[in-house]
Amino acid sequence: MLPSSVREIFEKENESKKYEVMADILRVLSLTFGKLWLFEIVNEINAFRRTIGISESVNYEECLNATRELANKGLITYEKKIRGTFTSPKGVPDILVGLRNRALASVLVSIDAKLRKYVEIRRKVFGNLK
Repeated sequence: MLPSSVREIFEKENESKKYEVMADILRVLSLTFGKLWLFEIVNEINAFRRTIGISESVNYEECLNATRELANKGLITYEKKIRGTFTSPKGVPDILVGLRNRALASVLVSIDAKLRKYVEIRRKVFGNLK
């Protein structure tokens, strides 16, 4: 069962950039075990979009605003933390984002056409590597 707040996001994604980015965040979190750093979300969304033929990219600020909105709706966790890097011994401030309900991932794959398209492309590409 899809929560009404998630249904609303996917219904409005063609009407607003904000909802489009929110839907994409839920998609990439569904594909990546439910947790990512915000800087990774930006890269994952852009890769996801390119894979399914969407050339428009997103930036950090758009993703930051969308994660705040998703957190306010209670769909994701949003934690300011220090992320380790190879270039900074003290790490860098970032935001760890996670799905509150990881079962949402399997529901999204079953109902979302963009997510199904991506999974099918990935399956074909990795299937050819055997």
